[in-house]
Amino acid sequence: MQMIAQWELGRVTVIGAASQVMEILEILVDTPDGVSVSDLSLRLGINKGSTSRLLTTLEGAGYLVKNPLTNRYELTLKLLAMTNRLTDRLGFPGSAQPTLNRLAAQVGELVQLMAGEGDQLYVIAKAEGDARIAVKSLMGRVMELHASAAGKAWLSAFPLDEATAILARQGLRRLTERTVTDLGLLRDELGRSAERGYAEQEEELLPHVAAIAVPLRHRVTGAPLGAMDIVGPTFRFSRERRLSHLQALREAAEEVMAVWPEGFARGWRIGQTVGAGAGVRAFLERGAGSARPHEVRGR
Repeated sequence: MQMIAQWELGRVTVIGAASQVMEILEILVDTPDGVSVSDLSLRLGINKGSTSRLLTTLEGAGYLVKNPLTNRYELTLKLLAMTNRLTDRLGFPGSAQPTLNRLAAQVGELVQLMAGEGDQLYVIAKAEGDARIAVKSLMGRVMELHASAAGKAWLSAFPLDEATAILARQGLRRLTERTVTDLGLLRDELGRSAERGYAEQEEELLPHVAAIAVPLRHRVTGAPLGAMDIVGPTFRFSRERRLSHLQALREAAEEVMAVWPEGFARGWRIGQTVGAGAGVRAFLERGAGSARPHEVRGR
């Protein structure tokens, strides 16, 4: 019994350390100036000694480097190199980039490509329009499913009960005055989105930002794989203008699905995995924390 207890304790310790290593990497992706042992210890909620050992391990493996001038740890290019090797092998999402570029040039707004995995939707590629005042992409981040057009479009491709369950597990944070946080209302909206084949949001994720999105489905099974959206500032991206771009968005989505590799990501439908292979997180050029709201910016 004592040996079993020791084994279980060791297993929990290893799992905990692995989780902390991943958290360190995600923190550093969003901290270009690096972090100190003290700062990271506070953020992780563990002592400095344990934090230092984790950082030393990652440094030894080539993922981190300690800046001798600041004594802060920074990411090396190893994660980016791994991502590039994987995307080069699959040829995706690079093969979809020409489609995104063409659509962004046509509509003059930000275009984003999302892939779903488990309960989360990741932004994996983007193309920007040529407008002087533009919306900043959420590239590499996890979308807020209840407040984003892409999130609602993706969920609309699930059976309604499953989509509702995902929303319940995710939580419904109020991000703006217009964010819908009532699960019943969101369920009704997902039903309407499923019927019409697209979803919208206007100032639900961030003030002054609107979007329209369509789901991406597995070409054989129909399983939900991701979404594509067009995002713009509300002063020029009215509902009438959003709908005027819907057909172009749908055509671009069809082009993307034609080059979507079977080994990329996972399409979930009624508990079944469609297409085994690389996880979405490995494709992210930046950390996948909770999605930060889009920002309207001038060029």
